[in-house]
Amino acid sequence: MMNNQQPEHEQQQDLERVKKQRLIQQALEPFEDALIAQLPKPEEIIQAALERQKKQRQHQKKILSLLVLATLGGICWWNPVYEQHLLSTEVGEQKDYILSDGSRVQLNTATQLQVAYRLFSRTIQLQQGEATFHVRHAAWHQWLSWAERGFEVQAGDILIEDIGTIFNVRTLAQHDAQIAVVQGQVRVWSADQQHSTILTTGQSISTVQGQFASSNQLQDVQQLIAWQKRYYYFNNQTLADVLAELKRYGDLPVSISSDELAQLRISGQADLTQRMQLIRALPSFALVKLVEQEDGSMVIVKK
Repeated sequence: MMNNQQPEHEQQQDLERVKKQRLIQQALEPFEDALIAQLPKPEEIIQAALERQKKQRQHQKKILSLLVLATLGGICWWNPVYEQHLLSTEVGEQKDYILSDGSRVQLNTATQLQVAYRLFSRTIQLQQGEATFHVRHAAWHQWLSWAERGFEVQAGDILIEDIGTIFNVRTLAQHDAQIAVVQGQVRVWSADQQHSTILTTGQSISTVQGQFASSNQLQDVQQLIAWQKRYYYFNNQTLADVLAELKRYGDLPVSISSDELAQLRISGQADLTQRMQLIRALPSFALVKLVEQEDGSMVIVKK
């Protein structure tokens, strides 16, 4: 029914549209069955929709899997720290610490280190001084060592990876270190990370400017860690080196009169709690004598 309120020209347009629609329907009537036959059946439309949904879900799962792998890869690369401690000793002080994983760390005089527990590793930054590490391993370490969190010590530019159980590390100057293995094995990397060597029980090595100073040497490692019992052993060392070692444990008002005398080589042992006793005993086994100064200090001179 036409709307009598429409303007006459709009009514005429509506009539024209209706006529065109009737003409189109009449033209298509002979082909109606053929067109319907070409259209998909309702069940085919539903099946196609289900297939599309399945492909979309598979695609979403692939994207999610890639995101998970990327996240895990990022975490592995990042290896985030979740626990951190700073351990230290004063000059002349020694301390034992038990870490939260059960490992034991013995700190020598004037030592400072930072312990970081990471998701996939345990890392120690030995900033100065000397420490012995008794690494605690899981019960299944022997069979599945690859699955255990690593234990690494960074001393200057030198990296030490624990393979066995007990090892001692001492910083030397800014970039170098001395490493001695008490029990088990460690792998030591040079500063440029291009060279490494494995040390076993009784072996030690030092670095100079980040490179290995010499090949592995069998030594009395117990003498290297004698500081734990408050002793210091020296064998054919210069008088200057011996005096410097004694001064690591506290002020010692002793000096050497000449560079020539400083290179005098001596052997013996010292009680680190009675360091002055060794100084007073020097004239008994070396060609030196002691001259006491007005301020109470001692000068070692040639006899």
